[in-house]
Amino acid sequence: MSRFCLRSFPKRQNAVVPFTIEQYNSYLIVPEKRPNAVVRLFCFPFAGGNASTYSAKWSSDLPKSIEYVAVQYPGRQGRSSEPFITDMKELVSQITDALTPLIKKGNKPYSFFAHSLGTLVAYETALEIRRRKLPMPEQLILSGRGAPGTTDPFGKPIDCGLPDREFADLCVSRFGPSPGLIDQRLFSVSLPPLRADMKLYYSYTPLLSEDSTPSCPIPLEKPLAVPVTVFGATGDPLSQPEMLQTWQRFFTDEEDPDEDSGSDSESSESERRDDLYDDEMMKRKKELFFERIVIDEPFHHYLERRNFKEDFMRCLSSLVVRSMEEEVWC
Repeated sequence: MSRFCLRSFPKRQNAVVPFTIEQYNSYLIVPEKRPNAVVRLFCFPFAGGNASTYSAKWSSDLPKSIEYVAVQYPGRQGRSSEPFITDMKELVSQITDALTPLIKKGNKPYSFFAHSLGTLVAYETALEIRRRKLPMPEQLILSGRGAPGTTDPFGKPIDCGLPDREFADLCVSRFGPSPGLIDQRLFSVSLPPLRADMKLYYSYTPLLSEDSTPSCPIPLEKPLAVPVTVFGATGDPLSQPEMLQTWQRFFTDEEDPDEDSGSDSESSESERRDDLYDDEMMKRKKELFFERIVIDEPFHHYLERRNFKEDFMRCLSSLVVRSMEEEVWC
């Protein structure tokens, strides 16, 4: 098999990438449908984000082998007439409904990327996918915070009922500068989804073992048998190394017999796979099942920094290569 390489991000000076609205459904927005892509990457926004949070930054830079799909929550952009959802269970159920046609048997392999609040939504969505016995993600790439139930380094919650300017200033002081909260032209549009997402965060109660502690949360449900890469930054209080490490208990390198790999249950194809393929894939997944990357950056919003992009692209390269190898072996 020939080696597969991804091109690096080009250098741009104040580049603006147009965001063209296409969609599979109201929850799943795609700047460019790529029927020949090897894998789909579903991206969950951070608090206050929307479908263009990553699209304008990444979609044109990703290789043709990856189809980028943004998860769009209600109440923003083209869904501005819909009410915000501030209940995690309801949001995850609706996202999973929207994902099902694109992840059920016979579709491309897929992965999740999420930053900050999005990591909690992505994790809970992966749990719901397992409950519904749908094919699981090839990998989760989680960035910018510790696992569910991890200690909040800021202590006192933000009062979501504060006046607009006071609420925004408090968010900036904790999470770093955000264009939508600094630029007065964007302020009135950016604040309502941020306020709704903070309500979503503070109302979220993860299912944890009674043995859990804030510094060592333990999931009540069995860990996900999915490889995971977690990103953090040296200057980000939400993603310090010890906080990123808390994700390890939420994932396992042990094969889960209850998880659907995407093969047809009415077919014996999986039984006819060569033993060498099975052994090689299991070995690869065990090697990759938990990876922690801490980049040298001072802020929570580091997704545009080159340090992050280089490691992020390496993760995607590995994902594409594994997906291509599985297609060849199957």
